[in-house]
Amino acid sequence: MGARLLALAAVALAAVLACASCGDAATTANTPPMAFAGFDLEAEIGAAVFLDGTASSDPEGDGLTYVWTLEFAPEGSAVGALPDDQAQAPMPSFVPDVEGVYLFGLIVSDGSYTSLKDLVAVTVAPAGE
Repeated sequence: MGARLLALAAVALAAVLACASCGDAATTANTPPMAFAGFDLEAEIGAAVFLDGTASSDPEGDGLTYVWTLEFAPEGSAVGALPDDQAQAPMPSFVPDVEGVYLFGLIVSDGSYTSLKDLVAVTVAPAGE
């Protein structure tokens, strides 16, 4: 009986030692990244506008992918969805063609989680004003 009790104790000790790092999983859980589309901008018709999502972050420092969307453009504007190479860039650009407010959204992903959408407004005036 003593040998059997010793064997059970050895199995229990091995299980405890094997799980010694189990608690680390809770402290290294992945959390969603945070999108930051930058501060609102002012621009002129015909001048390139550069959006900046580089202040977006991930709590664990994971690399991010970017998806920019045009949420709103002024009536009469021919500006549409950004081309894929721009829509997936951290710092895309566009050229406004009419006066008014253009609204862009940014979502970032760390490969496991996706952020909430952050918005940036670009207020455009005629050139020289």
